[in-house]
Amino acid sequence: MKNLIFNSIGFKIIAYYAFLSLINLSFIITIIFENQVDLISKNTILESEKQLSQLIGSMKKFSVEMKKGNLFKLTNEEETFAQLMNIINMHYRDFLVYSDKNTVIFKSNPEMSLPETSREDGMRSITAMTFSGKNYYLRIDEDHKIINFYIPLNEFQPGNSILLIKKNISILNESLINLYKQAVYVILVVFFFHVLFAVILYRSFIQPIKTLDEAAGNLANGHLDTRISFPGRNDELKSLADTFNSMAESLHENISSLSSEIVKTQKVKAETEKISIRDELTGLLNRNYLYERLDEEFKIAKLKQRDISLILINPDNFGRIDEIYGKQTGDIIILETAKCITANCNSYEIIARTGNEEFAILISETSIEDIKSLTENIRSSVCEKEIVTPDGKFSITVCIGISYFKADSINLIVNKNDIIESARSALMKAKGTGENRVEFNT
Repeated sequence: MKNLIFNSIGFKIIAYYAFLSLINLSFIITIIFENQVDLISKNTILESEKQLSQLIGSMKKFSVEMKKGNLFKLTNEEETFAQLMNIINMHYRDFLVYSDKNTVIFKSNPEMSLPETSREDGMRSITAMTFSGKNYYLRIDEDHKIINFYIPLNEFQPGNSILLIKKNISILNESLINLYKQAVYVILVVFFFHVLFAVILYRSFIQPIKTLDEAAGNLANGHLDTRISFPGRNDELKSLADTFNSMAESLHENISSLSSEIVKTQKVKAETEKISIRDELTGLLNRNYLYERLDEEFKIAKLKQRDISLILINPDNFGRIDEIYGKQTGDIIILETAKCITANCNSYEIIARTGNEEFAILISETSIEDIKSLTENIRSSVCEKEIVTPDGKFSITVCIGISYFKADSINLIVNKNDIIESARSALMKAKGTGENRVEFNT
């Protein structure tokens, strides 16, 4: 059962489709997290630096105005420092000022403390300003999600004091959480449409194929009334269903017709059983009756000096068909062959089944041209007929052997056996040289 599921077309299509979906989702997630995470981080840092640049700009304006004395009238360094702290406080809430000796001068928040790297980072900020002209130095504290900005204040007040501003970047976590939510949303939407497409694929193609397979199995098991309907479709599957229904209908009609013929033949057998002159399958005369009539016709032909002919007909390769497909198929082929022979004969010609696959026709007072025409018609009629059986459609051929004796040579015949042997010799000659042939002995 498991092997049947794994080997089915439906399972393979769904498996391939699931694999493709996994690739698509992986691609989407990779694009989102490779690009968006970096972008969010960079934007956060840029925004922080932009805000810091605004602060430095304000501090520089304060320094200029302080020197001019137009806006600020400060009498001592303490007032200048206090005013500078107020300006910084307008931009940031968490900051402190410390000296180059790592001594805290001012805290905006009592809970703030110097980082372990404050001395080293402070010196780097002074070096950066001296040699590169950059107004600050930053260090990102990944563990605490904080950016530490170090700004030398020697431009704004005497000494080598350093301003430390702590910028909380936990907002980055919020952005990443939002990114995760968006990724989950995208995955769910993509997954939903993939599932929807898989359902449509199953109902549109896989399920109809399974329906056709089940219907074919039912038909093979003898359920000849099996039919398929695909409402609302007008595609190749609809055409295939119509073809299947047409084939099933044709097979049902042919089997019913053949079954009816077999029933009729069986009735004929019952009616003629007492006199035992009919073959039970075909309803033709049997071998015993033919030989009795042959003996009578031979004597009459000898007495009245008239032509006499015996025709033997044998289907090609019938034994192999009968062995492979069984008696039922063999009987249908014999019956259809008998019909072809009967259809080409006249009522005065004696037709018999003389063996399992052998037929005979006894004719008196008929020209050799008429015999040739008759046998050729029988041969071509059988060859062109398509015989429908439960095991499929068959086309068969026959070999025909003919013994023909004219009136002037009838006296050379000793008895009826000479006529039979002459016809059988012609039949063997026809079979020995191929199939679908007619041979004469005259």
